[in-house]
Amino acid sequence: MHIAATIVGAVVPGVQAVEVIAGQLGELHGKEKQDAVVELVKHALVTAESLTSKDLANDSDVEHATRSVIDSIVALHQVVAKKTVV
Repeated sequence: MHIAATIVGAVVPGVQAVEVIAGQLGELHGKEKQDAVVELVKHALVTAESLTSKDLANDSDVEHATRSVIDSIVALHQVVAKKTVV
């Protein structure tokens, strides 16, 4: 369970960091941004792998779940942004 919390803990700041970079460069969109966050999470997983002896960074189920978390965070951000437009 701690490793899953590590993954989620890496996704939120990863989404924020990629959004900032994308805003500055204006070149990352949609799936490209999601791929960038997935890569950040994979790097965080490499550290967690030393505790489990499992290859989580390259596991397709872990990647699919990570992408689902990213989609949920982005959807939440979009809903809040729409509801708080002044």
